[in-house]
Amino acid sequence: MTDRDSPDSRPDSRTADFLAGVTLRRVPLPDSAPLQGVGLALGHGTSPLEVLVAASPTRPSATTLRSAWKARNAGRAAPLLLVVLHDDRASLCGPAGEDPPAYVALDRGQVERICREALEQPDRHAALRALRDVLPSLESDLAGLRNEGFLATHELRAGARLRADWHESSRKARGALAKRGTDLLRALGFGIEPCDAVTSILRAGERKVAVAVLLARDESPELSGERFSGLSPITYALTVADRENLSWVVVQHGAKVRVYPTRVGVGVGRRGRTETYVECHAGLLPDADAAYLWLLCSAEALVPGGTLEQILEASGRFAGGLAERLRERIYQSVVPRLAGGIVNARGLTKPTAQDLADTYEMALIVLFRLLFIAYAEDKDLLPYRWNGLYRRRSLKTKAQELAELARKAAAFDAGDTLWEEVTRLICAVDRGNREWGVPAYDGGLFSEEQEISAAGAHLATIAVPNTVFGPALRDLLLVEGPEGLGPVDFRSLGVREFGT
Repeated sequence: MTDRDSPDSRPDSRTADFLAGVTLRRVPLPDSAPLQGVGLALGHGTSPLEVLVAASPTRPSATTLRSAWKARNAGRAAPLLLVVLHDDRASLCGPAGEDPPAYVALDRGQVERICREALEQPDRHAALRALRDVLPSLESDLAGLRNEGFLATHELRAGARLRADWHESSRKARGALAKRGTDLLRALGFGIEPCDAVTSILRAGERKVAVAVLLARDESPELSGERFSGLSPITYALTVADRENLSWVVVQHGAKVRVYPTRVGVGVGRRGRTETYVECHAGLLPDADAAYLWLLCSAEALVPGGTLEQILEASGRFAGGLAERLRERIYQSVVPRLAGGIVNARGLTKPTAQDLADTYEMALIVLFRLLFIAYAEDKDLLPYRWNGLYRRRSLKTKAQELAELARKAAAFDAGDTLWEEVTRLICAVDRGNREWGVPAYDGGLFSEEQEISAAGAHLATIAVPNTVFGPALRDLLLVEGPEGLGPVDFRSLGVREFGT
């Protein structure tokens, strides 16, 4: 009996509701895997995606997940996603690779929606693309959200979850998480009426609130298409919104709902209109974070004075306050600490005016390098989210370590490990590092060549001790929030703040 011909199999009530309505075919699990088989779901096309569902009485380790995945996959062409249900959680491994990624103890509803979306894809290639789009975000504390120059991520992470309507918004949104297309928009409280051949008007009650575009599977908000008169869908929709005098554009694409403000200059990043938006991936949001879908994308969110405007206003206050606090710390702490440390590292006992000018330039070079890398990591211009080797060496990870030291009130030692680690990171950005997934930026800011950057050449010959460089890094990379010190979200700062 083949996998395709095997009957549906669900061993007990604990797993009966997972992928309900999807045929799970009985397959034997390897004897070496300490798991109970639930069944196998197949996608579409040749060598389709396999979703193998198993159960475990305890939380499996990443090693156990990878071992079971490799025993089942056995080098076959079909991509495999292993799902292990345990307690009220689910763990994942796959879908491909010699050392497949493993994610332990995730939200079960979130995992089920990811599996359903992948199984619905027309072939294994599309399924792999869908999984690679969502799986790297699973370990993020804002999985399912994408915020581009619009809101302060700190406000999303902390402020929104403290709102009095958080739990009620979560209740309202749960019924929409598994819906798509117009069904998803209606579940978010919108009335929908045609506007032209490719756009619709969304209503909150009797009020028009937004222009909506529903994209086909192979369309993208940013790419031009014949259906939109040679324009990109978002450019076309913004033109319609201007004509209709509406404040929002909603782009619905599969499980994703993206909201753009139509007014110029809206958002903490101060970017162009097509580059400013917030997106909720309904299939990727954990059940516990369902409220985001309602607070950011529902009819109640988009009415004047609605929840999205409230979160935007709070974001503006946070971003403005962050810029001011960061500027003060740079002036009063970061640059003075760096300059003093560099003077000592250079052994300048009686510095001349030129020595001091060179030292100040060196301190600014270090500052600008750190700001460049920190911003690039937060903007996904460097592979913090998807390359583990880079992530372990990143400034964001360093910021988290510094925050933990601050919570423990631990002192910095007299070594220079922090300087050495950051220097390796700077070299990777300058010259590239294939293993870390970093391309060579090859810019003068990071150069150590005398003819390109005299300050950079001087910096290559010194090391600043942790007792000096540690506090400078802490004051640059951390910000005080409701839950204590945490990493600065540099996406909350616009070009104006960086220029200042």
